[in-house]
Amino acid sequence: MLFAISVLENKPDTNLDPTFGRAGAFVIVDSDSGETIETINNPNVNAAGGAGYATAQMLANKGVKAVITGSLGPNAYNVLNTAGIKAYYNSGYSAVDQVAKDFLAGALKPIEQSLGRGRRHSGNF
Repeated sequence: MLFAISVLENKPDTNLDPTFGRAGAFVIVDSDSGETIETINNPNVNAAGGAGYATAQMLANKGVKAVITGSLGPNAYNVLNTAGIKAYYNSGYSAVDQVAKDFLAGALKPIEQSLGRGRRHSGNF
């Protein structure tokens, strides 16, 4: 299964970006091997509107089945939910390797609702 982590930038030592639609990039990892498949720049960083929707659609088109981020707006949440993509919460600026390990160990909480534009999940679901 492929999962994506929202990251600050397309660099090997980057940290998690707690935003989704306007995250700098996404690291796509294969859960079976634990290997990074690719890191893609997010073309929606400076979108005038609809960044969450477009970013969610981009990841769905890549075959991603889970995303790890800090917050999801309603449009992104709905696209991911409709596509059968699960979302998981990580609030900090953790190193991407640690975020991936936490996900693979089942240590991340699912995001089960959108909090709306500009708000972050507290982790208390």
